[in-house]
Amino acid sequence: MTDHPGWTSPGERPEQGPVPPGWSPQQPPPYGGTPGGWGSPAPPYPGSSPQHAWGPPPGWTPPPKPGVIPLRPLGVGEILDGAISTIRSMPKVMLGLSAVVAAVTTFFSAITTYAFLHDSSSQLFRTSPGADTGLGTQADTLTTSAVQAVLTTIAVLLLTGVLTVAMSRAVLGERIGAGEAWATFRPQAWRLVGLTLVIGLIGFGIAAVVVVPVVLAALGSATGLAVVLGVVLGIGAVVAVIYLYVVWSLAPAALILEKAGIRVALRRSRHLVTGAWWRTFGILILIRIIAGICASVLQLPFFVIMFVVAFSSGSSNDINPYTFWPLVVTSIGQIVAATVTWPFSATAIGLLYVDRRMRREALDLELTRAAGLTPSGQSATPGARPEGMPGNPSA
Repeated sequence: MTDHPGWTSPGERPEQGPVPPGWSPQQPPPYGGTPGGWGSPAPPYPGSSPQHAWGPPPGWTPPPKPGVIPLRPLGVGEILDGAISTIRSMPKVMLGLSAVVAAVTTFFSAITTYAFLHDSSSQLFRTSPGADTGLGTQADTLTTSAVQAVLTTIAVLLLTGVLTVAMSRAVLGERIGAGEAWATFRPQAWRLVGLTLVIGLIGFGIAAVVVVPVVLAALGSATGLAVVLGVVLGIGAVVAVIYLYVVWSLAPAALILEKAGIRVALRRSRHLVTGAWWRTFGILILIRIIAGICASVLQLPFFVIMFVVAFSSGSSNDINPYTFWPLVVTSIGQIVAATVTWPFSATAIGLLYVDRRMRREALDLELTRAAGLTPSGQSATPGARPEGMPGNPSA
């Protein structure tokens, strides 16, 4: 049993309150709707008149909405809107904490970039034929990229954990500070790092399956075979990586909110995505596209300023964007973009996890009880919240 009974997996769920006789998660929720999707009109209600054949019966009330989303299966727009509403409801945690983490990460990345590349001309802006094109510059570029990737991954992981906890409270209409969110997430921090390493190692293993046969074929002078293997195995690897990315996309949220282990989180994510792989894939791609567009738009003015500063401080032949002032401008743009896009992506994927659990496991009913409401949205009797839920006076 966890500190948040409303988020436990079905196998660990405490005793629940009564539900309508004969109801099961595969049937429509008691307050109306369909378990498989909410975009189709509801079927006619028994005894309804023709003019009400496609509408709710008299006395129908909407599903409860104690927080940023209604407690029922969500549409794509509601997931995205819920992410924005969560950011607006807790700007200090969502934006403030993201800005601090982005600033720290970008600061160390900028130091590394300046140390390795401040005396090198960028290939992007190189105009003179005699500029350095040796392996040293390429090695320095790879080193800075690797350092930035590691720092960004660690920062995003820790930030995702804290923001996912905050999102879970926002769903119930509650607010939480950054310190409390971190204290809740901290016991799971190393598990989240371990989960990421496991997924990364699996990705490297898939890459090795492609690279090793191709290299062996090339060393054996079988150039044609190496090309064929590279194409066939490369396509298979891309398909496998995309498939596993979607299947395990909800594992971090399951690990954080259900306080699960690594293997359990992977299994839970696969269970939740099963039967909705394409829908989950589409939503994840949409989230990435929106975040990417927002990041590009926010960084564009800083890129223009950086180019002007680099041009004014460099020669007409070689413009280096990695000198001090151009790098400062670029770093500010990165911080601004990360402050907005990191919480949006983390919260949207967290709400996708909530949606999948409401569709497969009727989590909406348990969250309704956890929020102290009845399915009709009315306040429940005192003490009706599960013991230990946030906001329960007895907790």
